[in-house]
Amino acid sequence: MICHENLFGLPIISHGNISTRCHVRSDEETVFVSLDGEITFSYEKSDTVSKRMIWCDIYERGFVTYKQAAQGSGTTPTTVKNWIKRFREEGYTGLQDKVGRGSATIISENTRKQILELRELRLSMREIARRCNCSNSQVFNIINDSKQLKRKSPLLNLEFTEEVQAEDVQTEDVQTEEVQTEEVQTEEVQTEEVQTEEVQTENAESVEVKNIYSEGLLDDKVEARRAKNRNSDRALAVLGKLEDATPYFAPCKHVEYAGIFMAFVVLSQDAYLKIGMKIFKSIGPAFYGLRTTLVTLITLALLRMKRPEHIMNENPEKLGKLLGLDKVFSVKTCRRKIGKLSKPIETINFMKELGNERFKEYKGDSKIVMVDGHTVGYTGDKKVGSTWSSRDNKVINAHTENWVNLKGNAPLFSFETDFNNGLVSSLEGVLDKTKEALSTDSLTCVFDRGGSSALLFETLTAKGYGLITYQKGNYKKIDKNKFKKVKKNDDKRTKDETIRLGARNYNYFPFEQEVTLKINKKVDKGPNKRPGIKDTKRTIVMRDIRILCKDGHQVSILANEKVKISAREIADIMFHRIGSQENIFKYMRQEFDVDGLVSYKFEDVSESVTHPNPKWTKQEKKISKIRKRQNGLLAKKSKEFLFEKSKSIKEAIENFSDKNAISLIKNINEHTNKIVKKSAIKLLEKFPLSCELKKKFAIKIVTKIKEENIKSCEKLKCALKEIVIVKELTPRETLDKLNQLKSDDKANEIISLNEEIRKEKKILDKMNFKENAKKNDYQKPKSEPKRLMNIVKIAAYVIETKLFDMLSKYYKYNKNEGRAILKNAFKSTGTLKLKPGEIVIQLEEQATPQRTRAINSLVEELNSKNAKFPGSERIIRFEQTRIKNG
Repeated sequence: MICHENLFGLPIISHGNISTRCHVRSDEETVFVSLDGEITFSYEKSDTVSKRMIWCDIYERGFVTYKQAAQGSGTTPTTVKNWIKRFREEGYTGLQDKVGRGSATIISENTRKQILELRELRLSMREIARRCNCSNSQVFNIINDSKQLKRKSPLLNLEFTEEVQAEDVQTEDVQTEEVQTEEVQTEEVQTEEVQTEEVQTENAESVEVKNIYSEGLLDDKVEARRAKNRNSDRALAVLGKLEDATPYFAPCKHVEYAGIFMAFVVLSQDAYLKIGMKIFKSIGPAFYGLRTTLVTLITLALLRMKRPEHIMNENPEKLGKLLGLDKVFSVKTCRRKIGKLSKPIETINFMKELGNERFKEYKGDSKIVMVDGHTVGYTGDKKVGSTWSSRDNKVINAHTENWVNLKGNAPLFSFETDFNNGLVSSLEGVLDKTKEALSTDSLTCVFDRGGSSALLFETLTAKGYGLITYQKGNYKKIDKNKFKKVKKNDDKRTKDETIRLGARNYNYFPFEQEVTLKINKKVDKGPNKRPGIKDTKRTIVMRDIRILCKDGHQVSILANEKVKISAREIADIMFHRIGSQENIFKYMRQEFDVDGLVSYKFEDVSESVTHPNPKWTKQEKKISKIRKRQNGLLAKKSKEFLFEKSKSIKEAIENFSDKNAISLIKNINEHTNKIVKKSAIKLLEKFPLSCELKKKFAIKIVTKIKEENIKSCEKLKCALKEIVIVKELTPRETLDKLNQLKSDDKANEIISLNEEIRKEKKILDKMNFKENAKKNDYQKPKSEPKRLMNIVKIAAYVIETKLFDMLSKYYKYNKNEGRAILKNAFKSTGTLKLKPGEIVIQLEEQATPQRTRAINSLVEELNSKNAKFPGSERIIRFEQTRIKNG
């Protein structure tokens, strides 16, 4: 156990000195080691592993020689040399007890009782081993176990209940001065059995010693000395007696990334760390414990080290100085820590509680949430599903998520889909989860065209949700005259005759009307066909808000009856989505790599998940390709047939007499009944056209003569040519014609392609349109690590945003340059100093004097918060940066 002060009030006596800097004192069971006048280590005499680790650490730090270490540990110099050799070759694990060969001798209960009886007769252990026919170590272990059952060491089972008060330490001569402390009240506590991360000891019981470093401040020089060597902490972590390393800092010049301490000020007052510690509680005994891991992950994100592999590009000791450690953890350890924290229930609760805190902090309309379907691409070798990416404008291998955020704010939640589900199928579940997490009665959802579905609108409206989205597909334009033009002073945000909606100005007010949408649903047409669409004969009435753009284009926004705000407010909210939510995603992808692969572990999908069969799609594309080639050849052939057909039609029209033409016009004009196909054909019975053409164009001919009021024969002939001759033959008509002729090579090629299409269609009919994802070995990336890193990166964005908002008061161009300034400021080099109870940071100059002055004003505001470094009692302070030029 390591202590900062002489906690037990034991005087350092002259006898028992090992060296000028090392003193040893012991009682019946425990050995206390004092370094430079402070009791630093304690171990039980029976705990040989702890003894080896402690004396190796003392030797490596230069407090004793081989002979002095042997004297203090009660062994020989040769034994100590062997310990040191094993420690240097294998680290602390090399000091563990070696596993013996062969099976251990089983000691019966009778033999055990005999050993204890002989020990009470004061016989030596060697004599007891000879009489009982067992080894010396077995005798020692049995006797030691019996002592531990009778009583536990009171010195290792202490729980400190009162603050330890110590007088100031005179640091000029620490080696010789005695430290006076008040007595510490202790009580015996029942401790839990602890199993270490790296090594499982053979002790029947192990005890958990609480880390007491954070209960008081160290002297600056003592802390600086401890910060340079953390071997003793690592030894305790190996033994399972340390849950997290306390941050210690040492004065240093030219500290890289010193600007990150600005983020630490905000982090100390943010809910991220508090909720994380509450949810996860502990990750077991470790040097890099829970608090250290959470702080390190968000630090890496803010420094744009987007993936664990990027740690290898940096000096671990330099990063460690920022966190109060000797070095930051390795890539392997980082992934192991992420794996330990990636628990299904804990990560979900962490996300919900943190999102709820952000929801409470929000100052805008908290009942309006923005939901966006998000596609996370994958480029590895695993068999994952494919989906359409609007960002890449193509189908890619990916999995999908749904993100929820508030207007202009960082995301609150991210929800994974079962297997590449679209927004239409997942939006209802997302809103239900959001409503539950935020504990709100009413909720209005803003989303993109990806969730546009009349059936979904009906379902969500019935559940009481408000909806705002774009209208999908083609819609009829509204007459421009219905829009009201903007006059001056209609909008205080603009000076000319425009209004501000989102990030743009418009010359006309939004126009609102009601629109009725048909509700259709998908119908299964069998296993080997695409699903069809069926009209349910139900409709839903929506508010249709139209916005007229400067180029004449009209944007249609739909809202349901639950949205009670004005059309202008609806348009403003919808257009703000482009400037806030979509830009946030873009920024987080670029700066924090929110789409990056966090873990290389994959999991199977649910058995109920079906997925479009890629073989069916591939076969359909193959048929489409052949048909496209066939249609190209048919188009050329149809022109030839059309020319011959047109020639004969022209001759028939030209030969039509003037008398018959005038008679036809007269009959059509006199016909007052409704024009139907039969009556139109009857009127054209004397016209010299084939029955096929009459059936096809009769209504068009009669309608055109009536509408254009044609009276002369020449105009009639021109109208007939325009209607009949311009029309092309359909591919089916051309193909029938070719089947009759079979005259040339092109015709034969077209016919052979048609046969090929028939064969491929037969193959397609035997395939299933959908397949079971699990049976076909589809997988998806493990969701918990991705969810955890989403939480971390969202928290990093929130912390940066809070600093960005503070900086806006001091920097004129903050809107466009603020985040870039903070990004560079985090990476600024600086000087770290220690003052009583404080960590003092002085940053170097920024790129321009103007930016340096802005950062100086920002850190002055941060100083007023009196924020402590997470896990330490020291307050973070900043000194003003001196501007040399300007």
